[in-house]
Amino acid sequence: MKEVEGCIFDLDNVLVDSKNSTILPGVKRFLINLRVSGMKLAVASKKSNADVLNVLNIKDFFDVVLDSEDKTANSTPILLKTASELGLAPENCVIFDNSTDILDQAKRLNMSSIGVGVNIPCNSADKTIPNLSNVNSSILNFS
Repeated sequence: MKEVEGCIFDLDNVLVDSKNSTILPGVKRFLINLRVSGMKLAVASKKSNADVLNVLNIKDFFDVVLDSEDKTANSTPILLKTASELGLAPENCVIFDNSTDILDQAKRLNMSSIGVGVNIPCNSADKTIPNLSNVNSSILNFS
């Protein structure tokens, strides 16, 4: 069984409603739950994150924030860089994303993956959930 020590989140439609830049239901509670359990947290996204995270008052939850300012933002290296900046091996991280391309990249890197959204094919991620509203840290148990 893999030991998950860090979570890497996409921003749009995983943590934040991309249409109106509001935090999605259950996100803050889930982040608090993860922090209390000692989990390292990161955001890795194609969009600039810092301003949105500051406005929503959730930036302090994250140990690492990588975005489009980083030249690796559109490819596998952003996942590797994020894991590295968390001080973790890729296999000790889980990615929460709604992009099948990113979820496939996570698989190739031996990262656990959780597809967030209603249109995620089951074979794209280790687990799929519609959103973070009713999730707790037990979702990180992978066998």
